[in-house]
Amino acid sequence: MKNRIISIYPGRFQPFGKHHKNTFSWLQEQFGTENTFVVTSNKVDGDKSPFNFREKSIIIRKHGISKNNVIQVKSPYIAEELTSNYDENNTSVVFCVGKKDANRLGGKYFLPYKENKNNLKSFLENGYYIIAPHESVQLNESEVSGSLIREFFKSMDNSIEDKKKLFESSMGFYDEKLFKMINLKINKETI
Repeated sequence: MKNRIISIYPGRFQPFGKHHKNTFSWLQEQFGTENTFVVTSNKVDGDKSPFNFREKSIIIRKHGISKNNVIQVKSPYIAEELTSNYDENNTSVVFCVGKKDANRLGGKYFLPYKENKNNLKSFLENGYYIIAPHESVQLNESEVSGSLIREFFKSMDNSIEDKKKLFESSMGFYDEKLFKMINLKINKETI
């Protein structure tokens, strides 16, 4: 009997953008909608991680991801709060990470999914990782990341209109209420 596979997309997501959404959609194609989850913590840490879980969940759901697929965990690379809902004897987990983050999943527990997909063990024995396809979103010749978005929003040199353009290009849509929430959280000020 083959194990059920749960795919987990872990991260800080400060904030979640369209490149994250595209990775999540790619994962759903591989493993199915009901088996694919975004996991993130409630940790808030100043300018580096300004969004709490509730705020991240709001942003993620604006990308069309069901709240049932967004799980709060203490540690995204363990995701015990999610895996504890599945039969430990016949469920395998695959964590999706970017190429630069693959080294976070070293040791004896994490193995590459591609090389092991025909012989997956229970998540008690091993976890597996898959490398997300890289998607680049550019802004002024720089690759957009959560850090760049936060820095851009914080800079007094950037107008509200420029911030709205960055928001729309990094999110893939424009939503005034969400824009204001993100701007307020990053700048601690209202528009």
